[in-house]
Amino acid sequence: MKEKRVGKPTLFYITMIEIFVLSLALATDAFAVGLVSGIKYKSSRQIFRLSFHFGLFQFILSLLGATLLLMVERYVSAFDHWIAFILLGLIGLKMIHNGIKSETENEIRQYDATRGLTLIGLSLAVSIDALAAGISIPTITSHYFISTILIGIIAGLGTFLAMKLSGLVPIQFAKRSEIIGGIVLIGIGFKIVLDHLNINDII
Repeated sequence: MKEKRVGKPTLFYITMIEIFVLSLALATDAFAVGLVSGIKYKSSRQIFRLSFHFGLFQFILSLLGATLLLMVERYVSAFDHWIAFILLGLIGLKMIHNGIKSETENEIRQYDATRGLTLIGLSLAVSIDALAAGISIPTITSHYFISTILIGIIAGLGTFLAMKLSGLVPIQFAKRSEIIGGIVLIGIGFKIVLDHLNINDII
């Protein structure tokens, strides 16, 4: 029986779809905060500032994570897929926990999310998962720079869309999206391990 081979262009598109799904999962935190912040902050400048900074920080931190792995790749190449699996699993479980726990709308709305140190702090808070997830990117694709740009764009667009839709979409939807995002990240972690162990070829 002739073995099917996947061409390089096809493989590129497959990995980019995987990165796109990863980007959507990582953007759920930014979407949740943007959805609630949009109730209070409605001006074009406020929406731009929050969306831009969330996207920028997701890009920078995911790029930093990918760069860190590449710097030590020769030392961890034998088990880098397990590192990615553990990190994505922990992030996924954290997101599921955040989605399940009862957090009131008022608790989120305490943030003055549009200027100064609070904006920077909040941008870091919603993007810290991107740092850990960025470490997994080189295990998925060699196009890590394009991947981190995509992560930033999705986070920025997700925040912008959330703030525009604020008031129309129930707050509980944002919390449920975090649960879905967490499940997706855990699934990507499993896929990375399966790919590296070549289990997909056996099944």
